[in-house]
Amino acid sequence: MIPEPHLSVAVIATEREGHSPLSELIARAARREARLVVLPFGIPAEGGAQALAALAKEHAVFLVGGWEEGRKRLAGVFSPGGTLLGSHAQTHTLPGEAWERGDCLAPVETPLGRIGLSIGSEIYFPEIHWSLVQQGADLLVHLEG
Repeated sequence: MIPEPHLSVAVIATEREGHSPLSELIARAARREARLVVLPFGIPAEGGAQALAALAKEHAVFLVGGWEEGRKRLAGVFSPGGTLLGSHAQTHTLPGEAWERGDCLAPVETPLGRIGLSIGSEIYFPEIHWSLVQQGADLLVHLEG
């Protein structure tokens, strides 16, 4: 797949008291023609993948977000129709982190290009990002929150 030559991305840094609601921030990004919206890990705090899928569909954007499912930390890419195109379970942890680890590193195929995902302490393991690029990732997205 050939990635889009120009991709407008919106990164929403936080959802805090006194700031615009998350849905309003995503709507603003969509109005400014962002094709891809990236949320911090764990935002929204409730609803996991279903909540993220609903936001992607409501605003007709590709959306990257992260959630906890049992003892796993996951990141996913959702289509403008709300479909989960692919996900990543955190594969690397630091000593003292009790997350159940995933066992697969692969970019997510999207019409925007291949998106490589990482979460939390994976930022300290450059081999993750190197592997994703070697597998053809066009864009790397790291979720922290």
